[in-house]
Amino acid sequence: MKANINITCGTVELENEPSLHKGLDYSAVKAAGFPIVREDDMGTGWKYLLIGPCNIDGNRAHFSLAFAQGSLEKISFSFNRKGVPIEDLVHIHNQYLSDKLGPPTMHDKGITRYVFPWGTIASSYDARGGSCSVIIAWA
Repeated sequence: MKANINITCGTVELENEPSLHKGLDYSAVKAAGFPIVREDDMGTGWKYLLIGPCNIDGNRAHFSLAFAQGSLEKISFSFNRKGVPIEDLVHIHNQYLSDKLGPPTMHDKGITRYVFPWGTIASSYDARGGSCSVIIAWA
């Protein structure tokens, strides 16, 4: 499934699937037939769906969809690069965003952020947790 991030409005457009956008209903995503890999209910009002695999500009990834009270609030993904050290994957994420979006709005320890009227796109690195991802969050 091909995916494209529409930076004008903050949606993720998926080939032959409904687009992912702020407020999308959890039940609607489940009923739409997305390729769901995993479901997690945190018991706190937050639920997560992992869908994919997706092709984002030639990069293979899975999307983690985060729902608060049944409403889509943010999406995160990381490129699938087996054997690539996490520090290199952070650089790959940052370079991808720079190529697609230009210079970041801000860069701080472990986070490169692009701010838009609709929300943010950020490359995040958690050195203690040993993970990194690209996060799309709506205002």
